[in-house]
Order: sequence, then structure tokens, then C-alpha cells
Amino acid sequence: MTEETCSFFIIDMYQPPLLKKIFSVIEVLLDEPEGAKLSHISKRTGINKGTLYGILLAMEKEGYVKKNRETKTYSISKELIRLAKKILKKADLPGIARPYLERLSQKFGETVFLGIREGEYITVIDVIEATRPYKITSPPGTKLPITAGATGKVALSFLSNEEVREIIKKMGLRKYTEKTISDERAFLAELERVRSSMYAIEFEEYIKGVWACAAPVLSDGSLLALVWIVGFTSSLKEEKTKEVIEEIKKTVRSISLAYESFWKEEERNNG
Repeated sequence: MTEETCSFFIIDMYQPPLLKKIFSVIEVLLDEPEGAKLSHISKRTGINKGTLYGILLAMEKEGYVKKNRETKTYSISKELIRLAKKILKKADLPGIARPYLERLSQKFGETVFLGIREGEYITVIDVIEATRPYKITSPPGTKLPITAGATGKVALSFLSNEEVREIIKKMGLRKYTEKTISDERAFLAELERVRSSMYAIEFEEYIKGVWACAAPVLSDGSLLALVWIVGFTSSLKEEKTKEVIEEIKKTVRSISLAYESFWKEEERNNG
């Protein structure tokens, strides 16, 4: 945290060597649409056959690679292609959402974030910073715990209570401030409210002196991303709260419609 900015807690990202090996295997298979034998993949990637066999077995089990038992070759599966298309769709999301994020930020003079759920964290993929000298900010790539703040409540509201309990069992309900909801029963009751209202707002539950309001971006009724607006509690007057809620809900609806429209047009153009 600097003198003029307040930044969310950042969880460092680490890319293990195994992940690089998996990507190198995928690159080889993309070059070999008819399939490639283990020895060929090993030669191209430099991965020893024992390790490579384990990687391919795991990828086959998950449905990302298929093995031809007769030719003993491996090739990319339809499931991996489907996953790649899904990733590409999310890659386009910041560009589609940005005009709406900018409008929301300008209206209230606060920082607005766009993020996606990745396992037990919410990852920031775009940010529109407030223009004022004192502001809340965090760069794209920042990871927020899914059990923390307004963003976590919105993301968890799309899960069943049983799934939420499993996450709480693993991660706990950390008490970031004296206002954090750390009781499981009270937390689940709060999620019910979020499910029915389709937004979450919190005051100093994650960072002292900071408020946040979050809402979901939907695609075919499922959670695609989250938008949240953040500021210092001193900047949000009580009469302004209702307007913030209305505007963020309007923003996520607009992004959802723009996103669906964009991809329908893409599909039409590409046959």
C-alpha cells in the first residue's frame, strides 16, 4: 500500500515446471492432427518417456487427450478444443466489458474491477482506476480469496450450501476486520440474501475503511464473471448506496447482453 493508493491483498502466482511440460505436449499434439507416438512427443519436448507417459495418462483420464489403441498415437480431444474455445471467449470479455466498466467508474468516481472465479479465488482481469488522487486499486492478476468480501459472496452464491461448506472447511472464514462475517451460519444466511438480490455490498468486511459492491455477469444463466466497485467508506453517503446498487446491476446486465450478442454474431459469421 502506498501513500495514495490502497491495494487488495495479492496472492502470488506460481507456474510449476509440470504445467510447462503439459503445454509443450499440447503444442506438439496441435502440430500433429493425425496423432503422435509417445517416442515422437518425447523427442520433440525433451520430456523423458516415464514422465511423459504419466502426463498423457492423466490428460487422457480428464478427457483432454485421446489415445488410438491400434496405432498407439495420441491426439487432441474435442474436450480440449471445447475448453480452448471457452478460454478464448473469456479472453474477449475485458474488451466487451470495458466501455460499461468505464461508465460505472466515471459515474461514481470510484475504481471498478472485472474478475473471474478461478477455483477458490477471484482473479482480477481488468480494472478502471478512479481518477482521484486517493483511490483503491489492484493490477490484473490479483487474486482475492473466494471467502472474502462482496466478490466472494457473489461467487459463492452460485454454489450449493454443501459446496460452500466444503470450501469453508478447507479455507475457513478469516476475520479480516471486526465487521467480517466469520460465523458459518450467518455467512450462509448472507449468501441466501445475495442469491435472491443478485448483488452483494459490504462495508469494511474485507479492508478497514473500504466499501465494495459486487454483481455477477451471466452467460446462459451461469456465472461468467464479476464486476465490483470499491471506494473508501468516507466517500459513500447513505443516500448514494441505492444508486450504486442499481447502477452495478444495470452494468452487469449490459455486459451480459453485449457478450451474448458478440458471440452470436461471431458464430453466424463463422458458420
